[in-house]
Amino acid sequence: LPNGGMSATMQRQLAASNGALLPIVRGAAANVPSRPTLEELPAHVQARVAVLQMELERSQQRVTALDERLQMSDTLLSVEKQARAAAETKLRRDFALSHGVNFKVEDVKWHEMLGTGGSGCKVHRATVSGLTIAVKHLDLTSSVTENRDAFEREITLLEMLCHQHLVNYLGHDVRKGELCLFMEFYTGTLHDAVRKHRAERRAFTAEQITDYAYQTRAAS
Repeated sequence: LPNGGMSATMQRQLAASNGALLPIVRGAAANVPSRPTLEELPAHVQARVAVLQMELERSQQRVTALDERLQMSDTLLSVEKQARAAAETKLRRDFALSHGVNFKVEDVKWHEMLGTGGSGCKVHRATVSGLTIAVKHLDLTSSVTENRDAFEREITLLEMLCHQHLVNYLGHDVRKGELCLFMEFYTGTLHDAVRKHRAERRAFTAEQITDYAYQTRAAS
């Protein structure tokens, strides 16, 4: 193109603008960010680090908010779990009451022995009216007075207690010289869980420890 490669149309537009095109082009070029000089580089890096730190703090705040929501959810789940356990305990107790808790020993079918107590008591698994129970019994003819008194105090105490984290009292009776205490039956204890984890060389999870601690504290 003639005249420095400019078309006739561009020449007319330039003449009409009276040279206004040049400042526009210069202004557009002025908006393009320039690279910092060596003297400006430390301040430039420091400003960039400050921006990144602010973004990191905002991210940490979001993570903290999410953690709080998760903890709240865990708390709600734990409360719901405890409520279900309480309802289940009440259901078992009501079922036992409806089937005659203060039953006679003759109505009980005895099964295997579960363990022994320090005061000479023995514990057996038993069933009555379709309900599985635990029977703790003491031979009154051969036990010493101190053991009998301790067992009677235990029975009196259990009669007054009713808690979802405690083995509940179901009744007591005497048969053939033995004092029998009927209680709820549980398939395992905390001691059993600890012994099993030790045998398998497994550690308790944080959730299990928290749950056991909560149950122990709630029952104290």
